[in-house]
Amino acid sequence: MTTFTIHTVESAPAEVKEILETVEKDNNGYIPNL
Repeated sequence: MTTFTIHTVESAPAEVKEILETVEKDNNGYIPNL
C-alpha cells in the first residue's frame, strides 16, 4: 500500500508553500485535502 505524507504549510516542499498559504488564507485557516 502506498503511504502519503500529510504536509502543513511549514513542512510542504518549497514549490507549493505559496499555494498552500493562499489556500489556507482563503479558507479561514483550513487546508482541505487537495
